[in-house]
Amino acid sequence: MAALEAFGYGGKRVLVVGGASGIGAATAQLVGELGAEVVVADFSEVPFDCAQTIALDLRDAASVAAAVDAVGRPIDALFSCAGISSGDDIMRVNVVGQRDLIDRCVERDLMTSGSAIGMIASGAGLGWQLNREQIVELLETADFAAAASWVDAHPDLSSYSFSKEVVVAYCFRQAFSLIQRGIRINALCPSSTDTPLARRSFGWLEYGTDYREATGIHVAKPIEQAYALAFLCSSAASYVSGAFLSVDAGVNASRTMGTFVPAPPSMPAAPE
Repeated sequence: MAALEAFGYGGKRVLVVGGASGIGAATAQLVGELGAEVVVADFSEVPFDCAQTIALDLRDAASVAAAVDAVGRPIDALFSCAGISSGDDIMRVNVVGQRDLIDRCVERDLMTSGSAIGMIASGAGLGWQLNREQIVELLETADFAAAASWVDAHPDLSSYSFSKEVVVAYCFRQAFSLIQRGIRINALCPSSTDTPLARRSFGWLEYGTDYREATGIHVAKPIEQAYALAFLCSSAASYVSGAFLSVDAGVNASRTMGTFVPAPPSMPAAPE
């Protein structure tokens, strides 16, 4: 395979879950430009041309099953990009439904050897080890219904940060079993990114303002995250699995090592 071909998607078929807007939309359009046949599954209407669109409500197990049926033929990459920032359904949308969809695609042999899964986590999910016990308990649930019941029984854990911790841990947990089938799985951990979701979510775009001012950089654009996500599911990343990729211009690394000390508070307080 020629070097440039390894980074491309010529002749490949991909599914983008949550591809109607934000990073998902940027990814769908990017891999389409790189030669892929693009299928987008989303609750919202898809505002750009692609090979196929599928209506999907990740809160509903029947909708997830129907969406997998609609995919029909095997896919070479599954980009799991859906997400919400708050509300009673946050764990169902960010974790339960997406896990169920991925598991169904694997069980139905829609993902064959050489395919890859890329999930969107967050810098907010990098501390998942602190909640390892609860996360493993959730991930050991057998199916959508059992996971949803677990979520309902743990309302104190229904938060954006916990949902993204679970996404990172899920990628770690599934790496061994999936690579035995020739399937890779990785997580993208973006920093603040200028998406419609971020604009609707208090404090998201303000987070890290101090770091950006100190370094002279801008808030990330969706395409800048899409480039990294497309790489993770490309043939160029054929030996990358069970990993998370922080696309944050170094903010987490700098804070972890103390080379940049944020001006408190880095995240503004929510209005009362």
